[in-house]
Amino acid sequence: MIWVLMATMTAAATLFALWPLSRASASPTAAGAAAASWAASEADIAGDETRGALSPADAAAARAKAARAALRAAVDPLSPSSDAGSPAAAARRRAAALFALLVVPAVALGMYARVGRPNLPDRPIASRGPSPQDKLRQAVALVEAHLAKSPDDGEGWKVVAPIYARLGRPAEAAHAYRRALALLGENAALRADLGETLMASRPGEVTPEALAEFRKAAAEGTSDKAEYYLGLAAVQAGDKAEAIRRFTDVRDRAAAGSDLRLRMEAEIARLNGAPPASALAGASSEELKAIRGMVAGLAARLDSSPADVEGWLRLVRAYSVLGEADAARAALAKAHKQFAGDPASDGRLSALAAELKL
Repeated sequence: MIWVLMATMTAAATLFALWPLSRASASPTAAGAAAASWAASEADIAGDETRGALSPADAAAARAKAARAALRAAVDPLSPSSDAGSPAAAARRRAAALFALLVVPAVALGMYARVGRPNLPDRPIASRGPSPQDKLRQAVALVEAHLAKSPDDGEGWKVVAPIYARLGRPAEAAHAYRRALALLGENAALRADLGETLMASRPGEVTPEALAEFRKAAAEGTSDKAEYYLGLAAVQAGDKAEAIRRFTDVRDRAAAGSDLRLRMEAEIARLNGAPPASALAGASSEELKAIRGMVAGLAARLDSSPADVEGWLRLVRAYSVLGEADAARAALAKAHKQFAGDPASDGRLSALAAELKL
């Protein structure tokens, strides 16, 4: 196909070069002869008008006729006064045509043979650059090199900690969070992230070590993540009232229609023994439309960028809240396939499936 396109383009370029050569134009000699002829006619008409042989109106008409004749002689390639048909002019046109037909394509093909690569195979999109995981590893390498020189950079430890967690390296992530807390001081969000990291070995279960971190985070300041896991710990301990209280606090702080609010509604409904879909029973049609639109948008984003375990967890939970168990299972199956080689992420998906009874 590329050769057909190149031949067509070359033919078009050659045609544009040859087109002017197919029409002879008046030479300077023809133009000069036409001008001299018009000047002679003008002199004759002026003499006749002076002698009275022509009226002013007839003289004007004669001048116009002479001017038209001179103009035709200057531009008409068939004019006898033009040398367009002379052997010299014909030779020049043939030379120019041969140049356009032979030299232009030869130069074009020669340049393409030198710099073109018609046999270069296509590259699949997936192979055109590093994968998201590779980019994360590159980022980790850069930060690690920096921290080796500046081990007291708390912001550096804060940056690298969630990357370790995403790469399935929880021990290193926990170490980085601890270093960040030691250097930057207490922070509820960092403490809650540390607690979540400590749960990696037993996804979905709040371990004693993680529980201690969540309690510190809650004591330090408001942290929805810490409150949620403290509520989950209360569920594990059989304290349903405490769990509902904490989930309700988080829900009330969350924006209407947000993923966090949906999640808390589902937890509260489940603890109250109601089907998950009843958590939306009081929502208006506008709210339901907005919620479904958000869920559809999340699903579309994950179809194009599937390497986001948090997004898949939110989508599965959202479908569960909407009472669409089949859609939740289908999303869960896609997520399991995406993270088949990532035990940490796959474990979180399995824990959510067990929690939602999927």
